[in-house]
Amino acid sequence: SSAPSSRQMKRWGPIAGVVAVVAVGGGVLLVTSDSDDSKSADTVETTIAVETTTGATDTTASSEPAVVTYPLSYSQAAEQGLADSIEWGDRCDTATGRIATPDYFRSECYAPFEGDNGGATAPGVTADEITLVYYEGQEGDPIMGYLTDAVAVDDTNEDRFATMAELVRYYETYYELYGRSINLVFYEGTGNARDEVAARADAIAIAEQYSPFAVLNGPDFTSAFADELAAREILCISCTPGQPVEFYSERAPYVFGLDGSSIQKQSHVLEFIQKQLLGKNAEHGGEAVQDQPRVFGYVYVESSGSSGDLADRMASEMEAIGAPFAEVVGYEIDPFAVQQTASLVITRMKAAGVTTIVFN
Repeated sequence: SSAPSSRQMKRWGPIAGVVAVVAVGGGVLLVTSDSDDSKSADTVETTIAVETTTGATDTTASSEPAVVTYPLSYSQAAEQGLADSIEWGDRCDTATGRIATPDYFRSECYAPFEGDNGGATAPGVTADEITLVYYEGQEGDPIMGYLTDAVAVDDTNEDRFATMAELVRYYETYYELYGRSINLVFYEGTGNARDEVAARADAIAIAEQYSPFAVLNGPDFTSAFADELAAREILCISCTPGQPVEFYSERAPYVFGLDGSSIQKQSHVLEFIQKQLLGKNAEHGGEAVQDQPRVFGYVYVESSGSSGDLADRMASEMEAIGAPFAEVVGYEIDPFAVQQTASLVITRMKAAGVTTIVFN
């Protein structure tokens, strides 16, 4: 699929925010103590007092310091015999070892951090805070309005910003941020969802004004925003339309999608077609095609420079399973030309004898 993956931030709402902040939480674990160069770059060691008793007949308990390597989950602490010696606090349900929230998917508790968190371990990170920028598209963008109005999405950028602020507060309350708080910056795009020039300018402005650890979300129909941030070595999450695997690997470790990659989505669609539709009639089509052998057509959104390559790949894979597309049509999201575009697409599909359209 080449459909915009950053749209998931809007569609999934709070879930997307949770995933994004978790990713940031993972990033702040990458700290090291300056006092010990032999430790790996992804751990911090400090000492806590754990009471241990030595000698079967000795009634005097001797205290031996136990070294705790952060991050330390509840299950890891239990395996090391430290769980009962750590003060987990009210945010942890020690009966389950998970954070004390009514969430089926709640994570394990992590030992409250004590000691040196490493200070400024990455751009946008200090000893006290982590700077994140949350991007939303231009309010009233007619391109996004055309898509969201059809499904009655009426929340404003202000609503989305407020939701993200509450998600950050939730994570600051229940998750271990190693002595840091989140400095959340809200940024509204200066151009529409397809404007590459505005997208690149926005990325530059964010990088130069805020120097963030990470940027969450981005324009839906251009990869220029992600390109610019990756070039400046700034992490961005769900900030680009769906791309081929190569796009992400070439920009690693700075660009991440929220959901499956375009290739993964194509693989699921191909498997469904092969197992459920291939060689069968168009049972659910209109009178003109009903009960005829299925003939497939492909319609895809030209959301970035990679869209055509992904479409070619999908067409090649369909041919490989014995169901070549009779017609392939790409189109741009343009609310001012959508009726004309739709008529053209339908005319071409009918002319090619298509009974079943694979839409992306």
